[in-house]
Amino acid sequence: FFFLMIRRPPRSTQSRSSAASDVYKRQVHGGMYHESEIHYLYLPDLKVSHVHQFDERYFGEGCDLATFPSGQSQIVMLTWQERDMFVFDTNMNLQKTVPLPSPIREGWGLTHRIDIENGTPVLNYYVSDGTEIIYVMDSVNFTVKRKIPIFDKNNQPRDYLNELEFIEGRLWANIYLTNMIAVINIETGQVEEFIDFTELVQYADQLYRQKGLGSLPHDRCLNGIAYDAKSKHLYITGKKWHFVAEISLN
Repeated sequence: FFFLMIRRPPRSTQSRSSAASDVYKRQVHGGMYHESEIHYLYLPDLKVSHVHQFDERYFGEGCDLATFPSGQSQIVMLTWQERDMFVFDTNMNLQKTVPLPSPIREGWGLTHRIDIENGTPVLNYYVSDGTEIIYVMDSVNFTVKRKIPIFDKNNQPRDYLNELEFIEGRLWANIYLTNMIAVINIETGQVEEFIDFTELVQYADQLYRQKGLGSLPHDRCLNGIAYDAKSKHLYITGKKWHFVAEISLN
């Protein structure tokens, strides 16, 4: 892969990580207790709309806007140890709250893909819980269909899988508390490549120091992947970073 940084726009301090929706907007969620919310962040002017704030007892985690083969769309947001999932319509009206299915330990990362099952296109969610397992979850009744162990080229399990995004047929996953994103062949579970974003983390550290906040804390790590398939642009960010990096993927 070849990366070209094309801009580093400012970012709302309330936003913690992001997930792709479409070319015009991203839905962004804020994590941490007492601070969690979800809203639309419009590109490129970074206007915010449709803000939904959560009760202080919730720690917001992965969120995803997905469109069913029928054309209907919904937004799902995970919570961390509370293990509740919030389902919204595209106007950010809460439709229901459902529990995370029991095999999934905690709510971490979330993305989706249209899979072909018995010749029929089906929307499935892909969920991480901080272990080496990616869970394939039904998008209607929210049950686990199957579990996919993830391993590297040395056949070693790769845990701490966090934020997820499908990009050009591969599942990209932040490795929590590192500067690395794993590129995974989800059909086999093998990590095909690790991409090092140390330079971007160093830039975030530089901004922290410029603001008089000292060095970037260890837990303010790389954590957020979004992708626009039309432009082939990535949007990368981290926990409590005040910017999103827009990157060209070739």
